[in-house]
Amino acid sequence: FCAAGMYRQRCDELEAFLKLISHIRARIDYCRAPLDTIFGEYSEGILVKCGFIGATSKQKPSEAFAVCRKRLSLTDSQADILAKFFAELGYHTAAEESAHCAYFESQLGEMLSASRRELPKITRLCRSFGILAGIMAAILLI
Repeated sequence: FCAAGMYRQRCDELEAFLKLISHIRARIDYCRAPLDTIFGEYSEGILVKCGFIGATSKQKPSEAFAVCRKRLSLTDSQADILAKFFAELGYHTAAEESAHCAYFESQLGEMLSASRRELPKITRLCRSFGILAGIMAAILLI
């Protein structure tokens, strides 16, 4: 059951980062807000809990992500894409930053869709193994 929860948390974390990227893109497009302001005003429960949002006030986003990466349940490929996004963030013009965000939004959106499609199958499998292990333990104890 814990494994099923981890897969659900992975989807939630991907969704939280996708919302953050959408927020960054919107704030750059419409307000031309600097990254410090964007991260300072943003609050997402999952990203606050893992320490990412708090760390961005003291460090660059790429360094903050590297610090909290181990606390996340993301796969290596998902974390690598996010690391690449944050490493390249803040070094371009507003139009280039918007395009940068749009590109990574599409990449993460595809990963989130794939994770959501797999989630019911994996959850069912994890629960089945958990129930099977419980039944086996009960039989052994009898």
